[in-house]
Amino acid sequence: MFPHPIKSKDMFDEFVKRDYAILFFVNKDHTRLLEFRNACNDAVWHCIQQRLVNYTCVRQGWTGYLKAVYPPLKPDEGVAFFKKGRLLQQMPGFALPVFIETLKAFDPHGPMPEEKKAAEASLCDCCMIL
Repeated sequence: MFPHPIKSKDMFDEFVKRDYAILFFVNKDHTRLLEFRNACNDAVWHCIQQRLVNYTCVRQGWTGYLKAVYPPLKPDEGVAFFKKGRLLQQMPGFALPVFIETLKAFDPHGPMPEEKKAAEASLCDCCMIL
């Protein structure tokens, strides 16, 4: 279901530095991974339908590491959205309607937020009169 789950710090660092990365993470106290897989199954299928390829999960022990490295990460279980090593969006849990809206706001193939703002700022409202 998840391609290449994160198993090491090197894998984690390489994964989040991609153009976009969607990381499903489980509560560190979760004992049954089958429950985790069932909870996020619909969101994963949505990623597949959208032809997104940079998504995976972290094992139980990595949730604490994830929260330590990215302190703004608040939920104990959910989805984190990264672009080029920066945490841009996060959501608690795996509810499909919330995931779809968060994914739209994240815009995986779009530019970084500051690149988008710079492009919009470079547009001018003037016109040339000949």
